[in-house]
Amino acid sequence: MIFNPTHLLVTLTVAVLSPAGAADAGPTGNEKAKANSEAHETVAAGATAEALLALDKQAMEAYLKGDGKFFEGFLSDKFVMREGGARLNKTDSVKLLSGGKCEVKGGWMLTEPQISMVDHDTYVLSYKSNMEGSCTADG
Repeated sequence: MIFNPTHLLVTLTVAVLSPAGAADAGPTGNEKAKANSEAHETVAAGATAEALLALDKQAMEAYLKGDGKFFEGFLSDKFVMREGGARLNKTDSVKLLSGGKCEVKGGWMLTEPQISMVDHDTYVLSYKSNMEGSCTADG
């Protein structure tokens, strides 16, 4: 199985940046309208985007090394992801991330970070990457 590390980390980032949503009953009435109008609002890409990009770079470096210990502390206990049509919880995700081996050309960068606010607790981070290489699941 071959993974696209850039796609995987974007998925991880979205999940990591959404810590509060699971327990909420959800907005109603005017709150829904306000949330919908803010859903596509782009947040100024200042220090916050750079800080989130730095976290994503740490996660990318850990993924490339198969460093599961990093993800044990980095991911929420409520973390879930999908891989190959299967839903994985935190434990299964850490196991998957620990078993990978990547060969990536040196000099890779994550640049031009932009964040968009989904709600007050959730942001989507996007960026450009020049990464070239491949990863296998079983190392």
